[in-house]
Amino acid sequence: MLKELKAHHRDIVRMAFEGYKPNEIAAVKNITPESVRGVLKDPLAKAVMEKMQDKSDEGVVDVRKRLVEMNAKALNVIERTMDDETAPHNVSLKAALEVLDRTGHAAPKAANHMHMHITASELAEIKQRIQDYHNDVVDVN
Repeated sequence: MLKELKAHHRDIVRMAFEGYKPNEIAAVKNITPESVRGVLKDPLAKAVMEKMQDKSDEGVVDVRKRLVEMNAKALNVIERTMDDETAPHNVSLKAALEVLDRTGHAAPKAANHMHMHITASELAEIKQRIQDYHNDVVDVN
């Protein structure tokens, strides 16, 4: 189907599929953005884009499927590494940390600290806003 488009139009469709905006394509191809939009609105160009998207989606699905199939093998490697008494401690520790990270029990990546000075009246206002918020939530429920 792509062969039915003119080479010039094929390039426009390919660039649009790669994420270029009509204005960017127009600048590269030395044409107007309206010409680019016209090509992209053509039913043949739309069909070509859909076919390209389908092929792309198939590739993503294939990769995802392979990764899922590799999960058990990867877990076995991590488990053997953690159980290997001869493995360097840093390797075993890294394997353990990876397991914790993947299961949602990772240590925080960074700690953010903030210091501020507020007056007693500002603190009272904050407390009142919190109380008002909680009252509004209770009223809604």
